[in-house]
Amino acid sequence: MAEFTVEGEELIEKEATATGNSAHVYVPKEWQGCTLKIIRVDDLETET
Repeated sequence: MAEFTVEGEELIEKEATATGNSAHVYVPKEWQGCTLKIIRVDDLETET
């Protein structure tokens, strides 16, 4: 696993949900228009 150092204003932990042929992560409405950084923490090979 790679290690990252990220600076920001707020952190939430969510699970991506299936939407069509992609996945979405819902965040607070107040975050609309903000720049976000998404970091996947689970190994793809262990996901179902």
